[in-house]
Amino acid sequence: MNKETTTKILHETRDIYNSIAPEFSDTRGKWWQPPFEFGQTARDGMKVLDLGCGNGRFAELFRGREIEYLGIDNSEELIKICRERFAGEQNINFEIGDIVSPPFQGGDRGGFESHDNRAAFITSPWPLLGKEGKFDLVLMIAVLHHLPSRDLRLQVLKNVYEALAPGGKLIMRNWNLFNCKTAKQYYKRLLDLPHKISRGIWSIKDAFIPWKPLGNKNLRYVHSFTKGEMKQLLAEAGFKEIDQYYESYSSAKQVSIWKGYNLVSIAVK
Repeated sequence: MNKETTTKILHETRDIYNSIAPEFSDTRGKWWQPPFEFGQTARDGMKVLDLGCGNGRFAELFRGREIEYLGIDNSEELIKICRERFAGEQNINFEIGDIVSPPFQGGDRGGFESHDNRAAFITSPWPLLGKEGKFDLVLMIAVLHHLPSRDLRLQVLKNVYEALAPGGKLIMRNWNLFNCKTAKQYYKRLLDLPHKISRGIWSIKDAFIPWKPLGNKNLRYVHSFTKGEMKQLLAEAGFKEIDQYYESYSSAKQVSIWKGYNLVSIAVK
């Protein structure tokens, strides 16, 4: 995938989430079930980074606790919702940031120009995060699958590894488009080669998923990871302890790729 195609997809994804922000937020009132692995993870004194925080729904888990939470998203409209939702919460903060920008460069500008050629830049969060080893927990929930190249995914995971303190944990969830229960919704998108090729995409693992299941607007790029693919990325990023499974919405039971709605990845620095 060339740089022009990659940049265009990143622009489109950001613009889509800006345009649907209020409606998207209304459908994201709580965290996904089954519950996160926070029983063994969350503790007072922790610093938590939520990359691609959306409307801030996971910050609810830390409200009123002695845990510092920072949510970052490249959608200005979603960050507005976050700040209104958690106004007055001293331990919960949100920033607009482009997670694909280079890490720890010392500058305070990064990101990419908007495709309407205005001089609109999104701040890179990596300089904002300061020295490496700052966070005890990083969340990336339904985020990495929106990045349209392996190089970008690997760079972001390397940045996360640097931002984690020794022993820190990354928890990710990415959509599994090969779930048989969602075949009618997703398979036709995975197999829509004419549309994908017209957009510069041809991998069977890639699709453009509409915001509304039966619609054909606001098509968001999504890459469906396999366990092996994700494990290789995490290992290359530096993670040594990696656990993965496919999860079902109906129970905490781990299921096969054909039944799981999300691929859960947990990696420790």
